Amino acid sequence: MKATATAIALGMALFGGSAEASFHLMKVVQVFPGTAAAPNAQYVMIQMYTGGQNQLSGHQISVFNASGTAIQNFTFNAAVANGGAQARILIATTEAVALFGMSADLTMTAVLPSAGGKVCFDAIPVDCLAWGNYSGSATGVGTPFNVATGLVPGAAAIRRLDISGGAGTLEAADDTDNCANDFVSGMPLPRNNDTLFLGSLEQARARLVARCTRAARVHRTQPAGCRAGHRSGGRPGAFNLIHRLQMPSASCASLALSRAIATPSGAPASPLVMLTHCVTHSTVHHMRRPVPGRSG
Repeated sequence: MKATATAIALGMALFGGSAEASFHLMKVVQVFPGTAAAPNAQYVMIQMYTGGQNQLSGHQISVFNASGTAIQNFTFNAAVANGGAQARILIATTEAVALFGMSADLTMTAVLPSAGGKVCFDAIPVDCLAWGNYSGSATGVGTPFNVATGLVPGAAAIRRLDISGGAGTLEAADDTDNCANDFVSGMPLPRNNDTLFLGSLEQARARLVARCTRAARVHRTQPAGCRAGHRSGGRPGAFNLIHRLQMPSASCASLALSRAIATPSGAPASPLVMLTHCVTHSTVHHMRRPVPGRSG
């Protein structure tokens, strides 16, 4: 055994290898099937759970139908720039790029079968998400996510990060090889390789959106500050932005747009980008609020 280990180490030294390959420590963390109004606005997102996994040239995302037959592969032709731990990589359609106002690291076409299917990244071992009425091999996926309904328009399948380690970071052990356990439905939060990882702040934002969604559904009203009459820079409140996209109402008083939000080019941002800014601003503001009885 010692001689074998020495030989492997020598081989790695000779050929410039390392004990950890430079692409495989990643997981599929989000799959989005588009909205009712924009069904082709689809994306897949993968995430590194350790640094240095950015050498993606020749590696691919594969999409399968409900029976497990391959539909299409999307292959990277170069490395991505950001190899930091927790960095994300966005594989998206041109329609998703337009909807979210965020560039893709790899372009895909709208081939995700909502009723049932599987998406895989060729990590070692291969990492996959299966959903709906998928009936192919159960290896690595267990019970599919959302067996009864599959992928729902306007909602993303999002990997849970609270199974192991820090609740705001991806760990290898967050994957139990059972998609029904490892994924939940949530608001789409696409992030490309250029986007800074905000850890617990992103989780706080997701929880805030979920709370607002539940409140809006329970009270069946547009919360104060997000009504149709509230405008800034000629743009409607956050509630109406979500309503226009036929997505779950996700707004509350603190989510009112405080200023016009534009892309770096100066063009108006898409509604979902505006909401993301809005919720982020609200989360930061909430976290900065002074605690009663505490100074400083």
